[in-house]
Parts: sequence; structure tokens; C-alpha cells
Amino acid sequence: VSTPAIFKGWDRLNPEKETGDATALAADASLRMGIWGELLQSGDFAAMAEQMRNDLEAITLEQYPEVGTVKALLQETAAVKVLMSGSGPTVFAVYEDERAARSAYDSLKDRVPGVFVAQTI
Repeated sequence: VSTPAIFKGWDRLNPEKETGDATALAADASLRMGIWGELLQSGDFAAMAEQMRNDLEAITLEQYPEVGTVKALLQETAAVKVLMSGSGPTVFAVYEDERAARSAYDSLKDRVPGVFVAQTI
């Protein structure tokens, strides 16, 4: 995936953000970080998953449909959330527990190159 091409696509679709007020953008980012902090402290896993997003994903999926194919395969598993990382092409899925993640891995390991299970600590 060409990161510059993805960001050019984002700039094209969001011209107001490119020339936006830096103070307003910083305030929005600060608000979002505050929400994340509260969710992490509460341990509300479902609410955290609901808040997860990637503003670059639509642009990447348009230019690289194979990323969407991998995302669709992950969505067929018991994932709580499936999202692209950064500007792509990495796609990840979040699961309630290790058992669900390992089950997804077992069903995808022969169909998706580079699939693995990771755990946060």
C-alpha cells in the first residue's frame, strides 16, 4: 500500500481538515483521548470496540480491494471488531478472549497469509 497515495486520497475527500484550524483539531483529538481514557478505566470492552475507527480505511479499501477481502474473512469469525491498521494493508481483529482468537486463527491460517494471534499485556 502506498502511504502517500492513501493520504492524498484522504486530503481529496477531506479538504476542510487539510486547511482546518489546528486548535480545533487538537481539541478534538484531546476529547477523543479523554473518552478513551475513561473507557479503558471502566473496562467497557464493547464500548471501546464501538469507538474504534480508522479514517483512512475507506480510501485504502477503494484502492486495494484485497484488504477488504481479508477484512471480510475476519468479520466471518467471532471478532468483536475488525479494522485496518494505519494506512494499511494490515488488518486486525479484536476478540473477547484467547479461545475465540485461536479459533479464528485455526479457521484462517490456510487461507490468509501472515495471520497470527497476538495478545496485549
